Amino acid sequence: MIEKVLRPVVEPILKKYNIPEWAKPYIYEYLSEELQSNPVAAIKRAASFIEIGRKKGIITKSYVMLPNGVKFDIDSIGHLLSMFLYGEERIYATEARWAEEAAAARLPEYAAHFHYLGEKDIRHARAIKNLMAGLGKRAEPPNEAIKDVFDFIDNVKDWDERIITSSIILNQPYSVMGMLLYRTFYPASSEFMRNFGKAMGSVDEHERWGMEESARILSSGSVAANGSFMDNAENLLALVHLSIDSKMKIARRAGIDREIKLLRDISILYPLHTLQEMGVRMDMDAEMKSIRKKVESYKSLHAKTNTKREKKG
Repeated sequence: MIEKVLRPVVEPILKKYNIPEWAKPYIYEYLSEELQSNPVAAIKRAASFIEIGRKKGIITKSYVMLPNGVKFDIDSIGHLLSMFLYGEERIYATEARWAEEAAAARLPEYAAHFHYLGEKDIRHARAIKNLMAGLGKRAEPPNEAIKDVFDFIDNVKDWDERIITSSIILNQPYSVMGMLLYRTFYPASSEFMRNFGKAMGSVDEHERWGMEESARILSSGSVAANGSFMDNAENLLALVHLSIDSKMKIARRAGIDREIKLLRDISILYPLHTLQEMGVRMDMDAEMKSIRKKVESYKSLHAKTNTKREKKG
């Protein structure tokens, strides 16, 4: 009923931005919560995170105001940028090691692929450092949730899983969040974001090769025959989910926690649907339930670990 009421207004917006069909139920769920108050305002607010037009944001010593009017205090911006910087530096180190190991294993295509990805990630890191320097912020140490994501990736041993993990399972969720960062901050700080925009640009031939190789691996059935593959994928996506949740306080202070939760869910679903399109059989609802269950397990584990540390301290 709610979707039927909203459809005439929402569908043209979703079509304009090429929103995939599988994402629509989540967007309607988000919008339905605002139906009784102001659905039109909710639609415009959600769209403002996708399209920024010619509006420009504002940067001061104490806050950053995005083109859509959302305001972040400058310390919150430092926290977010530190998270992205840590991720880029960690994945660079992992991919550089994988490139060396691939060369030693006489896998020249894999060696070239991971070397290229590592070089691209270090360019991302430099662009983020430039932005932080422009804002007068220093990198902060990562929290456990962020570290766990990249510790998990660093421990992936199988070559097939390394390709799929780097091309799909990790790349897509953080690309969604990374492009949000770029699209919203560029108008407010174009002099620092220009290089970041180039670094975060459209998929190039090397990344397309990673997607094509992932599709080839999946179509061969070798990974599907490995019972641990989807379990590992779910574990990694649960950790990504938790890493986004760990920064939700920042979104809550800015009054956009519901929008970030929507983007979080879509970013987690994105790689699952890509895997499904490449032939992996799965029940999407069951996958999301399993991932959320694992999120709660990780939260419980973190809580126990923190309690032990406090007792030792």
